[in-house]
Amino acid sequence: HTCNFPVAICNFVTGCAERRRNKMMMMILLHRHHPIKWLAITAAVLSISTNLQFSFADSNQGFSAGSPIPSMTENEDHQLTAVVIGASLAGMSAALGLAKVGMKVELLDKKKDRSRQGAVLGLAPNGLKALEELLVGGNDDEQSDMLRKFRDSGIPMPEGGVMLPWAVLRDFLFDEVGRNDNISYRPGLVMLDIDDDPSSPSAKVTFLNNDLVLEGDIIVGADGVNSRVRQVLGLPAASQTGTTSWRGVLDASKAGSEFLYLLDRGIAPLVVREDGLFFLSFNFHDKIPGKIAWSLSSTAPQAKDCEHPLDLPIFKDGSSSNKDAIKQLRALIDESSPSQGGAYKSFQLAVIDLKLVDEWSNGGGWGGKGRVTIIGDAAHALRPASGQGASMAFEDSVLLCRKFSSEKASSSGLNHNEFSMTCKNVSTILRDFEKERLERVKIIWEEEWVLTENNLSGKERRIWTDEYREWLF
Repeated sequence: HTCNFPVAICNFVTGCAERRRNKMMMMILLHRHHPIKWLAITAAVLSISTNLQFSFADSNQGFSAGSPIPSMTENEDHQLTAVVIGASLAGMSAALGLAKVGMKVELLDKKKDRSRQGAVLGLAPNGLKALEELLVGGNDDEQSDMLRKFRDSGIPMPEGGVMLPWAVLRDFLFDEVGRNDNISYRPGLVMLDIDDDPSSPSAKVTFLNNDLVLEGDIIVGADGVNSRVRQVLGLPAASQTGTTSWRGVLDASKAGSEFLYLLDRGIAPLVVREDGLFFLSFNFHDKIPGKIAWSLSSTAPQAKDCEHPLDLPIFKDGSSSNKDAIKQLRALIDESSPSQGGAYKSFQLAVIDLKLVDEWSNGGGWGGKGRVTIIGDAAHALRPASGQGASMAFEDSVLLCRKFSSEKASSSGLNHNEFSMTCKNVSTILRDFEKERLERVKIIWEEEWVLTENNLSGKERRIWTDEYREWLF
């Protein structure tokens, strides 16, 4: 989930099927050329679904409605502490946002160093907006500087988003964390448990490899799809999608490369769909000379046992009807191998199954308890299709910080203990946060699932309606 490969280059196309619990989605995704059908189904859904208490406008309150996060300062006696577990994109963005509203933040990660994992990452327009609010607020000059950095390093997408080398965004957030005096970054800590005794003034985090005990008024789990915080909360683990993916890069400008011609073929110079295989490439040559980043996904049952993509049956048994394309892919993957100066990584795609969220959620949220919540992939890992993985994480951070900013503004003058007791209590704020986010995230989660399945199966895709695009972005 470190790499989201947007299909924005194909005009953000997608398919839609009827989905359980989201009847309202049919109203938005009905083609705008069928106004009679639109009105009829709208009336029917409204007449039988009054118990849903939900619309797209309501679900959008989790991000685009409301005032930007104001910067707040407090003296030491009033300062609350947040412990953010996981220096992921979600974790760093949450740490920066919570520090902005005046909290002391302990940001920890189990990794000891910044490993350069991931190839490219798509950041959709809604993700950019969220990141802007977290980092620069209403400062137009700073906003322009941030966007310029991203656009100088990435590929502008048709809808206004940007595709970036994953490390560019990660390093940008790390630099912001390092400059923030309210954030203490602690690498190399492997979380063991969380003690959230309601009678205690703070929750406590303990570690497997260190005797340190960190205390916080709020605990945020941002530790990815295989989240330890999620496990401690007693929530179901991520489930496999049946898809194995490889991500890689190659330098097509080096001497002897067979793929120099791809550098003149636009943003997506090579796309292949063939018998459960989906290959997509991205041309960064205008930003990083010679760089081609690629993604290959396979639903073949044998794929999970293949360390190397060329071990897939489609490359070995000659069964493909498109032998020229498979031959071309074989050569490209071979040229991307570490021995040739390239790189690739394989992993099993896993998701948090939000279709079943009502079976394990607590009070209408996505499973947080007491002073503990989870965000990003730890809460709602989705299938990578159109740049919404990181975008949803940044939206999570925005709303979480807005919630505490609002409460702190209305509770100024209280001491630490009084604030902890009166801001509806931290637990109530966190459950409100999860509830407000859940419906929007569920719709996008399901849409990304359908889009990915269509890509892998070669099914006909439809262009998003203006209504859905406006709601999403």
